[in-house]
Order: sequence, then structure tokens, then C-alpha cells
Amino acid sequence: MGRRRALHYAYMGFLIKVVVLALSLYLASALYPAGLVLRDPRTTLLTALCFGIVNATIRPIALVLSIPLTILTLGLFILVVNTAMLYIVVALLRIEHGSFAQLFVVSLMVSAISFVLSTLIGA
Repeated sequence: MGRRRALHYAYMGFLIKVVVLALSLYLASALYPAGLVLRDPRTTLLTALCFGIVNATIRPIALVLSIPLTILTLGLFILVVNTAMLYIVVALLRIEHGSFAQLFVVSLMVSAISFVLSTLIGA
């Protein structure tokens, strides 16, 4: 019974993170439509789900490979890695987006909004 409950909490935690990420993506695209255009809730949820999967699989590898640049830039290169992960997702899903610099701004907004929302709900 304890194992089933732990699995339930893990699924709920993942679902909450996806919803927070979807809200963050939606707000960022609404505030800065030149960077990212999410037309409907289905696309927003799919983007959040894919972004979560990319962050869980590809991002750790990219972070390890970019350690020298991260050290050289005192950690600021991680922002570029985050933008690259967002770029991978929007390119795979063929979502309308702006330049890499505009996605950089969207990535910063998504990070800030996600942080605030996660703090508010305690996730």
C-alpha cells in the first residue's frame, strides 16, 4: 500500500509541474508574443509536457558538456542551455517562434514565472 501511495504522489507531483510549466509558457507567450506563439491550450500542454521530457533527458547531458563554458561565464551559460532546450521543443513541435534572442527572453520569463508559481503553491 505504501508503494502505491508513493507512486501516486510522484504522478501528482509530475502533473503539478507540467501544469505550472504550461501556465508559465502561456503567460510568457501572452506577454511576449514575438518570442513564442501558443494558439490553444492543447498546444500549450503538449509543449509543457515535451519541455519537461527534454529537460529531464537532454538538458543534463548538455549541462555536463557545457561545464567549461559555464565556469568561464560564471554560470550564465546555463541560461543559453535553457534557451536551447526551449528551441528544441518548439522546433520539434513546429510552433511559431521568433529568433534565438527572443526565445532567450521567453526562457527567462518562463523560469521566473515558474519559480513564482512553484513558490506560491509549494511545489
